[in-house]
Amino acid sequence: MPNSESSMNDMLLNALSIARQFCANPFDRDLSYPFEAALKDLTPSANLWSRSIVNVHDVENSGAIIEFFQYISSVIQLPNIPASLLAKIFHFIFEIDAENGSVMPSCLGILLNLCLNTPQAISYLNSQGKLNNLRRKFVSLLAADSMPTVICTLALIFETRNGVFTNQSLSPICELLVTRSGQPETLSKILELLLHCCKADDVREFFCDALVNAGPADSKRLTTPIIAVVEMARLAPDLSPCCPDLPCKSIRVLHYAISHLLENKLRISDYLSCEVVVQLVEDCLKTTLDTSHPLIFEKSERVYEGMRLAIMLSYDSTVRTDVLEIVHPALCSHIFQFQLSSNCCSLTSTSNASWSFIGVKIVFEVLTFLDNQSAFSKPHSLLYDDLLKDQRLLPFFVCGLLSNDECLIANVLRLITSAHGAIPSHIQHIAKLMSLWIQELKGEKLQENNRLNQNHDKSSPVVDLSAVTSERNNINIKNSVDEQQIKELDALLEKLKCSQTLDGRFSEIMNVYEMKITAVESENRQLQTELYSRIFNQQKNDCSFARFISFGEEAKKEAETLRQVLRKAEQKNDQLSEELKQKRSEINEQQCRIEQLKKSLDEKLNLVESLRNAENALRKQAECLEASLESTLRLSARLIEAKEDIKRMRSNIEKLKVDNAKQEEVNDQLVSKIANLEEELRKHSEIQEMIHKLTGRK
Repeated sequence: MPNSESSMNDMLLNALSIARQFCANPFDRDLSYPFEAALKDLTPSANLWSRSIVNVHDVENSGAIIEFFQYISSVIQLPNIPASLLAKIFHFIFEIDAENGSVMPSCLGILLNLCLNTPQAISYLNSQGKLNNLRRKFVSLLAADSMPTVICTLALIFETRNGVFTNQSLSPICELLVTRSGQPETLSKILELLLHCCKADDVREFFCDALVNAGPADSKRLTTPIIAVVEMARLAPDLSPCCPDLPCKSIRVLHYAISHLLENKLRISDYLSCEVVVQLVEDCLKTTLDTSHPLIFEKSERVYEGMRLAIMLSYDSTVRTDVLEIVHPALCSHIFQFQLSSNCCSLTSTSNASWSFIGVKIVFEVLTFLDNQSAFSKPHSLLYDDLLKDQRLLPFFVCGLLSNDECLIANVLRLITSAHGAIPSHIQHIAKLMSLWIQELKGEKLQENNRLNQNHDKSSPVVDLSAVTSERNNINIKNSVDEQQIKELDALLEKLKCSQTLDGRFSEIMNVYEMKITAVESENRQLQTELYSRIFNQQKNDCSFARFISFGEEAKKEAETLRQVLRKAEQKNDQLSEELKQKRSEINEQQCRIEQLKKSLDEKLNLVESLRNAENALRKQAECLEASLESTLRLSARLIEAKEDIKRMRSNIEKLKVDNAKQEEVNDQLVSKIANLEEELRKHSEIQEMIHKLTGRK
């Protein structure tokens, strides 16, 4: 074993020296071949020596490895690097084991640079021969404990842009929805991961595609991950006490999956049972809501997600009819009227019920559904017009406009602008409600700030800022003067009250001073709030100034990198101009070749046409032969019948021969009689001729 370790170290040091020489003279092609040979010799034992160095903690060799990786990174950035050397580098890095935590992030960083800068690496990753091995490698990398390893792995997966590879890499995550079917807490975490990934535009397509196209996780069961999501979505919140939000998370994931199918113009029925999904919508919308139930928030959220799913399904023309039958006007009216009558939003603006905001979103989802379906269903259109005329809907519009949910605000504004005259007529009323609500919120906010300021005065840290300190001292001086005036005014008021004088002038003075006191108190509060806001703004300015300094240093570094990139771009531009000339000459050659190919293509087309004519003639001959074959078959049947008739005729001929002999005798007699008769007839004809002649002479 020591000999093997020494040989491995010797190979590593040899490769390191060759890498140094190549990086010193990158344009010397003679040095690239020894570098390729060193990488080829080092690749079979790369996994072994990297594991041994990590286990032994050999600082010297670990430094050599890091230096070797640095040389590889610099080699990748060189222009006009040979493709064979890139392939050798890629194979070498790919052989490093995923368990090597200290070396693996560097390897993945180099792989990512390869994918960003060289098309050879992308073609290698996308090759079908290496796909299964690469998928197993990346699944093990995603399960690593090192965060840089996981981050670099995800970046490398999404850089490949290969649908098959991405689906096979992410499908194990989706398969957990099937294999962990009896563990609701684990399923909730997996669904939360999918929801976070689907919120990112760049990642949503990969995860949705993997979820939709993932096959059964178990060979004994036909349940796919998307079917498992539908089954979890059909659960009621009461049936999952440890995770009552599990059905709603499942419905959100299903919403993303169906949206992905519709965006790619795919049919929902090819991936899911439309009857089951429509039944899921019906179960969600018919959830019983009781304001005193402890799970009222989860049940209201289930109704909301069911309404969103119904809107999404209605975009598919093949499912729209079923959705309209399930989400009929009576059901929409029931959901709408329940929220108007029981939601706290319609009673008071200061209510903080947990389900109140979800109820507001339910109301506008119902209106959105009715608005979308008004062109396809007359009852839905009539109900939409009637619901918009309800005066109880106005506080819901105010609550929606003042919320921090951009989707809800967009729905409210769209309904206000697209309504058929019902809402625009109440715009002034909505504006009054909004102003009253904002005033109440401001009053509550001011009281809360005063309480916070009082608590802050009791235990407030000292701010080490000279400008803020001086400003605060000035305000404190002013506050102390105001406090002295207030004390004097309080003493004067006490004296006036104790004297119980009935002079009107003293009462007027008291009223004036009371008004001044309230004005001074309000001014004091405003100054305190302004002080704390200025302190907070100063702290923010200090942080932004520190960020600005750091950004300036980063900008200098980026400027230097941009200069290097510009130099490389100029070199590439020269190379591309030369390549462009070559490509133009190649294009001219290809055009000549295309003309020749067109001529040969015309000849081939003529030949194909003649072959088609010959084929048609052969088909006609075949039809004639089939007809003659049928006629011969008929003749053979007739011949068989004729043979049977011949047998019968032979027997009849024998009988006829006997009868013929008898008949011949009779015939002889008749012949003699006929001869006599002919003689008589001849004589008779002669007599007639003589008579005619005689009559003619007369």
